[in-house]
Amino acid sequence: MIILPKIGDKIVKRPDTIRGKATLMIPSLKYKDFWDNFYNRLSEIAKLKPPLDNSSEKIDKYFGCFGSRWHPITFRAKYYHVGIDIVEKLKTKVFIIADGILEYSGFDHINGKYILISHPSITTEDGFSLYSIYMHLQSINIRFTSYQKMLREISLHTYPQIKIKKGTLIGKVGNTGNAFSSHLHLQLEFRKNPLWQINDTGGEIIAIDPLKALGFPLKENLTANIENEKEFWKFYKKNEKDLSYREKFWKKIS
Repeated sequence: MIILPKIGDKIVKRPDTIRGKATLMIPSLKYKDFWDNFYNRLSEIAKLKPPLDNSSEKIDKYFGCFGSRWHPITFRAKYYHVGIDIVEKLKTKVFIIADGILEYSGFDHINGKYILISHPSITTEDGFSLYSIYMHLQSINIRFTSYQKMLREISLHTYPQIKIKKGTLIGKVGNTGNAFSSHLHLQLEFRKNPLWQINDTGGEIIAIDPLKALGFPLKENLTANIENEKEFWKFYKKNEKDLSYREKFWKKIS
């Protein structure tokens, strides 16, 4: 069991957050030293496994880092991205970052095919447990059977438990859901209650930077300071070599 320091009083509400009854929180910059130490301790003790080989070198530097960015699909300025986007070839294998328990695998129109894993052995002193989410997958290797889904409904999502070992192949990179290129979106969160309880009663979800949790250097989106569409297209012209493959898509939505 890994016990990390209390985090419930070192957070702020994410800008423009909308997620049902849940309140999506992020680390407060007011406590930068605390969070730097927190990430160092998490990466050193938990030794999380990157979900893809050479993950840190494949982060989308324009839109795929944790933090403020220009949203590449909705064209919203200062949108706070709460995960990392790892650009990789379609069907590249995706692995679980730590020992965990399957909570959900399925599809929605934003996340595409995705998997939610809880990591109850990684907790904080104030009762939050780590969760990892793997989004926009092309295929999923782990799932509940119809019978198991029925049992989970009856047991309030407590039985059966499918345990998964760190490094297990759980799916493959895709472009399903709200995505237009093949990549993995990895999101790390701390929760006191499972999602089904949060949706019913409200509560807090604390999103943290997966890159720093994995022990990689901090990166910021190059589009973080773009204020409007005019500025974006000016930025595009300066970086056309890297971004030109997306122009056909952008012209449709702009």
